Amino acid sequence: MNIKNWILHPILFSIYPVIFSYSNNIGKVVFLNVVEPLIFTVLFVFIGWGILRLILNDWFRSGGIASLLIILFYSYGHARTNIDLAGVDYFLPVIWIVALLLGTFVIIRSRKKFTNGTKILNVVSVVLVMLVATNIGLYQFKMTTSDQPRLQIERIPQDLINKDEQQLHPDVYFIILDAYARQDVLKNIYGFDNSKFLDNLESKGFYIADKAIANYGQTVLAVGSSLNLMYLDEFVEQIGENSLSREPLHQIINKNQAAFFLKKNGYKIIALASTRPETQMSSADVFLSSGTMLNEFHEGLKNTTPLPDIKNFDKKGDAFSRHRMHTMFTLDKLGKLALEYKGPKFIFAHLGQPHPPFVFGPNGEPVQLESRFDDHDGNWLIRPGRLTVEQYHKHYIDQLIFLNKKIEFVIDEILKKSSRPPIVIIFGDHGPRSRLNWQSLEKTDVRESFSILSAYHLPGNGKELLYPEISPVNSLRVIVSHYFGVNLDLLPDRSFYSTARFLYKFQDVTERVRTPFK
Repeated sequence: MNIKNWILHPILFSIYPVIFSYSNNIGKVVFLNVVEPLIFTVLFVFIGWGILRLILNDWFRSGGIASLLIILFYSYGHARTNIDLAGVDYFLPVIWIVALLLGTFVIIRSRKKFTNGTKILNVVSVVLVMLVATNIGLYQFKMTTSDQPRLQIERIPQDLINKDEQQLHPDVYFIILDAYARQDVLKNIYGFDNSKFLDNLESKGFYIADKAIANYGQTVLAVGSSLNLMYLDEFVEQIGENSLSREPLHQIINKNQAAFFLKKNGYKIIALASTRPETQMSSADVFLSSGTMLNEFHEGLKNTTPLPDIKNFDKKGDAFSRHRMHTMFTLDKLGKLALEYKGPKFIFAHLGQPHPPFVFGPNGEPVQLESRFDDHDGNWLIRPGRLTVEQYHKHYIDQLIFLNKKIEFVIDEILKKSSRPPIVIIFGDHGPRSRLNWQSLEKTDVRESFSILSAYHLPGNGKELLYPEISPVNSLRVIVSHYFGVNLDLLPDRSFYSTARFLYKFQDVTERVRTPFK
């Protein structure tokens, strides 16, 4: 067959949405996550194309219809997201069906066996795929030819512990509750009194830092900073503040200074899988997963299609159910680790609550507010057609109430089953962010976005080193200094805002965050 008559576009159009999505998230997604949807979509097109060929007895026209199907399939979600019309849930499927029927009619009635249309579609699909492939290739080249970012801070001495005394060192639980707000924020903005939960923690020996602030307004920044006992200024100097990649942050979370130091001194590193791949510590000695982890890339790709709008689609294995199951696995596992693993342990857990999506009611009952899974917040979630501020506040508090009950139980289990009093640090990576604008600091209430829960259970006299304003960057500095004899100075407690796109362009908002409620 002459190359001019090759029908390439159905396959290329099936590849394009997957690699385009990967290109847009290239710093956040492992390429292996792309393989499965690539195989699925190519097989989907091949099967559909084959069936159409049997019906029409024409490779060219059936190929055109197959391309039309894949284009409409993967553009549906984008239209649903960007078109805010009353009743769009009803009209959009009708529009897409009409577009499919009209397009099919034009292709079938086309002259010359759709050869000219095939040539045009081949050129368009080749150009689209080449543009995306070039972008991916340039990124991979840059990553392989440039030095990987290293943490340029003072190195913690690594061999401080007498091997005969290792068994005396307490387990360290480092628990992050995503978007958990400080008490004054909950009271003044959400109308909720969280004192019962805080009093319960204090009765168990916890210190509550009632003026604690987050260092960064985005999870991956906050986690990377806290686990490495540092601000990220020198790190950003290495990668550049205009970088759009989150992969370097994942690297410093996965192989962080805290775990490195403790492992060198006889600790076993245990990490529970997060709902966010960016915050996974998969290099831990023990990495525990429920097997129901969400794959954000797959979910995002699915949301570009009509599948989430199909009633009862994937009902038993939907994203909401998997999110609930994964959360319950982590909460149930945390209380058992003291008995399951002997010797000193560093346990890291990042829970996705009370941050959206809202999947738990106050008693743990399933909640599903949207037809499609979405873990955004701020102005990406609170907008026409999604959630109102009032709805956000209600469901945030409902989820927080349930989380409080589970955390109280987990703490009881940890304290009861530990062979000696453990170190337990519980804090929010950032605030709840119902008043966050992802593009504008001026439109953001930074008090809500940066005021966080911060609770410490420190055996002995460790509590004496704590203070109301302590921020996560200093949490492990206190631990390392007091319990391991390393003289690490505490850093100034500061808060930095950055936009969703330019997450490394930091703006100091500390003084605004510290403005008291009247």
